[in-house]
Amino acid sequence: MIHRKALLPRRGFTLVELLVVIAIIGLLMSLLLPAVQKIRQRGTVAKATSQINQIAIACAQFKADNDVYPPDNAAEAANVLKQMYPRYTGANPSFPNNPNGILVMFLQGPQGTGWAIDAPVAPGGAATTRKGPWMTFPASELSGGLVIDPWDRPLKYRASGTGGAYSAAAPPGGHVAYNDASNKPFNFGGVQIVSDGPDKKFGIGGPNLPSSNSDKDGFDNLANFNGGYQLGARP
Repeated sequence: MIHRKALLPRRGFTLVELLVVIAIIGLLMSLLLPAVQKIRQRGTVAKATSQINQIAIACAQFKADNDVYPPDNAAEAANVLKQMYPRYTGANPSFPNNPNGILVMFLQGPQGTGWAIDAPVAPGGAATTRKGPWMTFPASELSGGLVIDPWDRPLKYRASGTGGAYSAAAPPGGHVAYNDASNKPFNFGGVQIVSDGPDKKFGIGGPNLPSSNSDKDGFDNLANFNGGYQLGARP
């Protein structure tokens, strides 16, 4: 026996019902997307902060081993090389014209250049053993010999000189060191490592940290001397 109910056609969604469902899904997506983007950005900021902290630790280890931080200009780089290898009498390598590139060169070592930290050398018959590397940068964090942040922007690097002071003039490719209200550099006697942040724009650096009303390009910058927080924020 065949039931009459089984022979009835099944009713589908009407066009209006489908449009209502699509509208609800679109509304939910518009509400969730900003939240998802914020979560992703927080993750990227955390990654950049971790990267900066790792480089700062490597710089500290370099200082412990060589009594000086990785230099931020070519002239100082030649002096640091002599300090690291007092018996090295070979020609100085060609240093990058950028503090970031010099930082990478000293922490990781140049590849295939014959420089002292790239391979053992024997000037005057006295062997000079390679030092380091203090950090090996993943290929994904390097571009053109410079270390880049998660937004593919080169990090800014400055190293303090004798007495903890930063040079007033920024070296080529560098930035003016950030100072506090009394004109004393932040992280006095250390290094400044700065990321452009999510907006990919670096601030002007200088006498104060950026605020919401000034130096807006640097408001979301990240730095090792502000606890890993954005420069426009206060920890």
